[in-house]
Amino acid sequence: MAQGRPGVRVGAHRVLRGAVLLAGLLAFGQPVLAGGFLQGHYPLLKAHEIAAMILATVVLVSLVAALLIWRPGGGPGAPARDQLITLVVIAVQMMLGFSRELIIHVPLGVGVVIMVMKNAESVWRLPLRAPSAAAPDASGLASPAEVDA
Repeated sequence: MAQGRPGVRVGAHRVLRGAVLLAGLLAFGQPVLAGGFLQGHYPLLKAHEIAAMILATVVLVSLVAALLIWRPGGGPGAPARDQLITLVVIAVQMMLGFSRELIIHVPLGVGVVIMVMKNAESVWRLPLRAPSAAAPDASGLASPAEVDA
């Protein structure tokens, strides 16, 4: 028997997929912006800072979506745990960057990119729809009662 609310889970999963995709693009762009700054394009440092803030916001959105998948949706809790850890690491990373502790900031940045990419991979591997105890109708689609349950 399915637990939770499949409609909430499917909607939150779509938001989570979009958020981790955007987070991956932002995380992948961070070293490019930092490298441009180091090459002498000084305005890219401000772009690096802004992208970090947007990345933290996107990971926060993904955490909320993952929590909705887990608690009311009845899905797995691992994505919520992974997004929380990533958000904490990004917050630490930002503090190190603002304080110019580059000896830690740069290698941790590599770790952040890896974490974000692994999170995206695991989220996209999750099945989109919660298993249903009721059989689908003749069209193969779930009934509206199942989706709103």
